[in-house]
Amino acid sequence: MIYTFRSMKSSRLMSLLIALQLAAVFAVVIIMDSAIYDRTIYYDLVKDPISKHGIVFTAPYMKDEFKNEESIKALFPKADSVYGNATTFAFTDQNKEIQSAVNWYSEEVFEKIPPRLKSGSLPRKRSDGIWEILVCDGFGYKTGDMVTLTELSGNSTEFCICGIMQDQQYILGSVEAIGDYDYKVDYRDFFYPLNSSLLKGPVFVSSKEIKAESTMSSTLSDNSRVIVNYKSSDYSDDEILDLSSELGLQNVIMTEHFYSNSQKHINEQIYILLPVIAAILIITLFTAITTSIISTMRNLRSYAVLYLCGATWKRCSLINLFDFILISASAALADTAFFVIGKSSYLKNTVVFIRTESLIICAGITMLLLLLSAVVPLLVVRNKQPRDVLKTEFRQ
Repeated sequence: MIYTFRSMKSSRLMSLLIALQLAAVFAVVIIMDSAIYDRTIYYDLVKDPISKHGIVFTAPYMKDEFKNEESIKALFPKADSVYGNATTFAFTDQNKEIQSAVNWYSEEVFEKIPPRLKSGSLPRKRSDGIWEILVCDGFGYKTGDMVTLTELSGNSTEFCICGIMQDQQYILGSVEAIGDYDYKVDYRDFFYPLNSSLLKGPVFVSSKEIKAESTMSSTLSDNSRVIVNYKSSDYSDDEILDLSSELGLQNVIMTEHFYSNSQKHINEQIYILLPVIAAILIITLFTAITTSIISTMRNLRSYAVLYLCGATWKRCSLINLFDFILISASAALADTAFFVIGKSSYLKNTVVFIRTESLIICAGITMLLLLLSAVVPLLVVRNKQPRDVLKTEFRQ
């Protein structure tokens, strides 16, 4: 280790530049992984139902026949399954003219796409019997406020605001009055962009477990997309379209179109990032090889002296290996500081976060660098004799 620190001291600038470049590589890997994950995680929530044969539609507004999966399945006797997200429409105690949408998330949805919060925490069951709920930003609510939601039937339920959701994110279900929505005919149609400035009333999100304990009702209709899966042998396309027309369904589209368009959108995003990924790998390999060669050549005289004192070329290559270990550790510390600080400032409103998968990729890049840092010096000096190296040095 003593010789490693001496080696790094003699090439401080180069070591710093390598550490910064490696830190940049790690940061780009984490950012790209977050970008890809942000696209695929939404798709994964609806991938199973849209990959099966069926239809996707928007149900008529507030119809009891479309109240839940069971009632919809009764309209399609031959259907295998129904997918939709439960929503409750209610008035707040502050605004009794504009209905607000309350979207109920399952435990799976909260685990995969938890709403990003400006403050507070996700809803949980409380021992004091108070039900918690999230609300979007921009309507004057604060964490800890109490809000009463009243349905058209007159049923009222009180909730405690446990968190304020950030704008510029997607919400599963409905956000009520957002104007005309531009349907993409892919997985994105099941999610709505949350932008409080475009809303007439606040949007709320809570858990299905809390809803089950409360007295609030829910529906799958209005603004929320619903999927009905069935075997192709049970309904022909003409039969299902005629039935959809009789039921007053809107925007009826076959699931095959959603599935193919979703695959296309995801693949397009990945293809855009592939050149960047390839460039990162090439730069990383080039950096590891060239810096190892330069470092070895700069320290060749010292290695030769160590060799004559009893060390081997393999032992000398360990010095270069320890050099890269310290550089990698410095890069990791720099990235840790970058993301920890960014989490509460410049990265706060982004989808960037550190996942286990991205850490594994960074660890793989580090292992590759360390392997090359140990092997490349041996390739450089394999045909050199220590005395020839020292003769050359003294001539210079």
